[in-house]
Amino acid sequence: MKLKDCANIRTGLILSRKLSQENFNYEYKAINLASVHNGFINKEILDIFKTKEKLKYDYLTKEDDIIVRLTKPYTAILITKETENIVISSNFLKLTCNKEKVLPQYLYWLLNTEKVKHKIFQNSISNILDAITANTYSNLSLNLVPIDKQLIIGNLYLLSIKENKLLSQLKEEKLKLNNAIIRKINEE
Repeated sequence: MKLKDCANIRTGLILSRKLSQENFNYEYKAINLASVHNGFINKEILDIFKTKEKLKYDYLTKEDDIIVRLTKPYTAILITKETENIVISSNFLKLTCNKEKVLPQYLYWLLNTEKVKHKIFQNSISNILDAITANTYSNLSLNLVPIDKQLIIGNLYLLSIKENKLLSQLKEEKLKLNNAIIRKINEE
């Protein structure tokens, strides 16, 4: 099955077409390449996007959408309640799953597998920036398992992502603690 047969695929907004630094009526947070790291959106480094007109809902994230980078490393991000209503720039695609065919958490896992990323990379080899088009994703062939297995795989993947995020936070906090202890000893 091709991705276009199990998900609605939409390109992000070309921000420069709607940008307004003066006399703006609406202000949004916008995803940029730097704000996407390790499959997560870092809300602290989102861009501020100002515009005169209200944006179509299609250009905003909503829970269970999947956002994918159109440049290497082609990271997929699953949108949660915490990352809703953020403008999707043209550096990304927005995928909305037909849940009768594919579950968002399963597609999130599948798009982040090395096998799928390799397929995508093969379509970008002739491109200097390793950028791909929406058409590459649309025509991406997927071997989907039954929905009950998708649920198990997707939920296990979400659990492993959560665990890795917690381990990274623990590592950062431990490093801060060790540095504080060293500074205190050094000051004595």
